[in-house]
Amino acid sequence: MMFLEFYLVKRGETMRFSVNGGAPSGYYRSILELETEWGQKRTIHEAGQVIPFDFGQVAEFTAPKSIESSIHPALTPYCLQPFGGYVATISSGRVWGESGAVLSPEGKLIFDLSQEYDAVQNRMLEAEEHPVFHRWNDPKLQYLEGTVAVLTFCGSHNYFHWLYDVLPRLAMLKTSGIPYTSIIMNPNPYGPFVEQTWAMLGISESSVIRTNPEAYFEANQLLVPSLMMNSHYPPWTTDTLRKLLLPHRESTLATPERIYISRNKATTRRLVNEEEVIR
Repeated sequence: MMFLEFYLVKRGETMRFSVNGGAPSGYYRSILELETEWGQKRTIHEAGQVIPFDFGQVAEFTAPKSIESSIHPALTPYCLQPFGGYVATISSGRVWGESGAVLSPEGKLIFDLSQEYDAVQNRMLEAEEHPVFHRWNDPKLQYLEGTVAVLTFCGSHNYFHWLYDVLPRLAMLKTSGIPYTSIIMNPNPYGPFVEQTWAMLGISESSVIRTNPEAYFEANQLLVPSLMMNSHYPPWTTDTLRKLLLPHRESTLATPERIYISRNKATTRRLVNEEEVIR
């Protein structure tokens, strides 16, 4: 296997590149499998750590109001204790591709941090179906100094997913108290809301590293919060968004108490009786 290194100075940082052949083989279904392996090798403190994150109270999902006489079985009320939250550090961890898949130092996929959506089939992919195994493009491995936070998510270009799958994880990083030098994120080709949010929160665009189809990064240490979708979007998520964004709202703007957001131009999950709902 050929291995070639060269250096580039950009924004005052030294970045090291290498030509590193070989597609990833295998995956960890969750970060806990990787943590177990660290423990078996007695390298857990040098290799990384998984810090549990408490999302707090039980989530109570009430039945929706409806004009129908009965409620769909999928919408019946229930309660759920949020689980699975964590912030992980991964020494020499890697990030690949435009969606920003997270890999171990050996190049194995960490699936619960690398969920992938297939727009054609309209479903989330299984671990063995991940593009890292089927679209590997043998990119140059770019080394990043310091601790680099990862906020990638396959749907982050979508406004809802930006709000609920990315921003709360920024708050998780802050709660962890672990400092980081930059943030790896997905590009946003559809609107300015990402840049507007960063400006609102005082985050410099120069600290953001965007993924792309040729991206392949390795950092001294990755800092990665768990995905919100794996914890069923607990009430903590909405509370956190309010704390992050409401202090920056335009207080003089006159707005209605409620708004209705139509999905009549969406490709999926459209209301079949929207005219009845809005009249």
